[in-house]
Amino acid sequence: MTNEKHDAKWMIRRDGKAFACRDFVYCGTGDVEEALMAAEWLYRHTANEKTKKTVLRLFKTYGQLQSCYRDAVTSLLIDIASREDGTFLDPVFIRSISEKIRAAPMGKLPALIAAVDTALNEEFLRTSCVTSGVSPCGTGYEAADPDQETDGAGERGFQMRVSSVGFDWFPVIRRFLSNPRRSVGVRSVSVVREERCAG
Repeated sequence: MTNEKHDAKWMIRRDGKAFACRDFVYCGTGDVEEALMAAEWLYRHTANEKTKKTVLRLFKTYGQLQSCYRDAVTSLLIDIASREDGTFLDPVFIRSISEKIRAAPMGKLPALIAAVDTALNEEFLRTSCVTSGVSPCGTGYEAADPDQETDGAGERGFQMRVSSVGFDWFPVIRRFLSNPRRSVGVRSVSVVREERCAG
């Protein structure tokens, strides 16, 4: 279980539920593995049943493309087992939804990845606690522990990264910041437009 007291990044769903994360979740349409890992995260955290069906179709299509001699789930599990670093999909998760994957229709891989990317960007806002100042990478912000006092070189604040179109995030942001454990000592909140597929 993640200790929110020390988290500096969150993925916030449209309904206001915040999920602490080590790194932001991006799908990206150019990397199939990254898209599959983002799809797993999205399936676990989405509130949208249509999105879950799209993720199942993506898993089915990818798995089936790995081998025409095995079913999609078996192909996925073999692919996962072949990864030595263990950073791919969770085999326990894949087994838990295996019947749903088998029942899902296939689709075109690029279109399904694009649909997962769109769903992720439309349903979630990326948020980080930041310290203002110039970071070594030149972004102007560095991630900060939300409970850490600054040394005077910069002020703590939140950066909200919006990738969706046509949704009013301000009530969600206000609700997120109303939690005193998050907002104590915060001096600024910036909302930036983040290009889609920026992962």
